[in-house]
Amino acid sequence: MTSTTSVSYTAPSSSSPKMAPQRRSPAIDNLTISTVTSNSSMEIDLRRVSSMPERGGVETVMSNSDEEDIIRKSQSEGAKPLLKLDQYGFISNMDKDGLVVPTADSQRPTQQGKGASITSVEQRRTTKWKIMLNSWSNIMKRRPKLVLKRLRKGIPHEQRGKVWLTLCHVKERQQQNPGLYEKYANSKESPSKAFQTVQETIEKDIHRTFPRHSLFYDDGNDSEAEMVDSPFGGSLLDAPDRHDDEEREREIVEGQASLKRVLKAYSLHDPDVGYCQGMNFIAGMFLTIVTEEEAFWMLVAIMSDQPCYMRGLFGEGMRETHKVLYVAEQLVHQFLPRLAKHFDKENIHVTMYATQWLLTQYTSSFRFDLVLRVWDCFLQEGWKITYRVMLAILQEFQSQLLQLSFEEILAFMRDLPERIEDGGKIVTASIHIPLRKKHILKLEREWLAKQDQH
Repeated sequence: MTSTTSVSYTAPSSSSPKMAPQRRSPAIDNLTISTVTSNSSMEIDLRRVSSMPERGGVETVMSNSDEEDIIRKSQSEGAKPLLKLDQYGFISNMDKDGLVVPTADSQRPTQQGKGASITSVEQRRTTKWKIMLNSWSNIMKRRPKLVLKRLRKGIPHEQRGKVWLTLCHVKERQQQNPGLYEKYANSKESPSKAFQTVQETIEKDIHRTFPRHSLFYDDGNDSEAEMVDSPFGGSLLDAPDRHDDEEREREIVEGQASLKRVLKAYSLHDPDVGYCQGMNFIAGMFLTIVTEEEAFWMLVAIMSDQPCYMRGLFGEGMRETHKVLYVAEQLVHQFLPRLAKHFDKENIHVTMYATQWLLTQYTSSFRFDLVLRVWDCFLQEGWKITYRVMLAILQEFQSQLLQLSFEEILAFMRDLPERIEDGGKIVTASIHIPLRKKHILKLEREWLAKQDQH
């Protein structure tokens, strides 16, 4: 008996067939999981509402016992197991090799991962953010410290998209450049050889971007997928290259297609930077929160505008990357001198463990409970939160690291993201590290002076 399982996204029709529908929550509105055998056809519609911005609650169309019956029946008929999603849309029943494994767990995706109910504290925080958003300009002028305080506590997930778009002035950019994103995304101009090279790199990287997230999960490649080395270290789920563009466009999952268009559009918008590995994780993370076009304009904002200004990290020569890593190394010596001394003894340099953390603002390897909290702050206060979180992570594991040798430290660092049980706790602890902007500026001036001497 043969069987297949597919995951498909059901979205409203769009006036532009080549672009994804512009939704507030692009990750999933209706995730339809179909199990088809020669004798039967079963379809589960998971309306995963709570984990997406501007949505609340968990609505299902099946009881727990019904789902368990279908899981058992699917397994007995050789069908692929159903997907179980966490509160951020990641597939929780996937093993280290990228294969979805059967589970009879009846747990549903919930807003905070601990239950579908919202606490009174969360309700009060949500109400406060609604009030702030309704009078944003006035609040930012009169009480900027209050805004920063609340950003550091974390934005309620259902409002995160709105707040991020406001911080990045996305609405204003769209109004000033009507139709520009669609023009980039649907561009059919004869590309140069350099442009073709950029697009080929993008094509490879989209398959390596959050393969465990439901938005980017390629169900059709289960049998062909394999683990490969990440450009930043560690392993990522990869899929074989496709050489037939038309065939690939038909096969590509919606999240990957959106990511490909966003990265292509940015490479056209900023040809001097084009595309560099690492940008895919940032753009992919944006797509789990906001719509496709909004993700593009957010990428433009964080690359070009203060306080983020990440453009220099990815431009030719990656000059800003060297500056960031210099600052990070010196901060470890300043705030964690005992650990820094041990690292020096074992010849451990910051480039051996923190490059991917800093270049992608933790999106490439850490869980989203940490990543999203970092970005809540980063969009408003810039690099200070990035360095603070690095220090907080090292501080959290300092006692273990002090006992390890060179090889053991590198192995520990590769697995470190998985060792963090509560990312929010790390971010909260980082706020109490007495790092000031003047410390960062002083170290940046030192780095510039060293460059002038060469």
